[in-house]
Amino acid sequence: MSNARATTFALLLGLTTLFSCTTEDRISQPDTIRMTSRSTTRISVDLILVDGKPAGHLETERVHDPDNRDNNDRTLMFVRNAHAQRVGFITDDHKAYRFRAHQPPELVGNHGALERNVMAVLGEVRSILVLQRMKAAR
Repeated sequence: MSNARATTFALLLGLTTLFSCTTEDRISQPDTIRMTSRSTTRISVDLILVDGKPAGHLETERVHDPDNRDNNDRTLMFVRNAHAQRVGFITDDHKAYRFRAHQPPELVGNHGALERNVMAVLGEVRSILVLQRMKAAR
């Protein structure tokens, strides 16, 4: 009987080895990486005055889509603070967004008046805001 047990044990050991599996974790690489680049054209720059003091700039830019048609280009207005840092933007449908660190932009205003949207991006409350068009550089 010991010979039969040895045979059974060898058979079970062989089946265990046969049906054992090994798993590997592999990170798959993307086939291609497509980069989209959009060109912009600066239309105007306005000086932002809050209570009569310079508080930043409002840059109006046209963002061109890569299909070279003008009917779907967008206009964005970027708000810069007094330190020339972009702090937010206003879309052509009057939505104002403020940039947040490590987060998507936050919707802070949806006003028809441009001055109210700029104030919302800058975080100004109860201030008098004036936009003064700057002369174009030649």
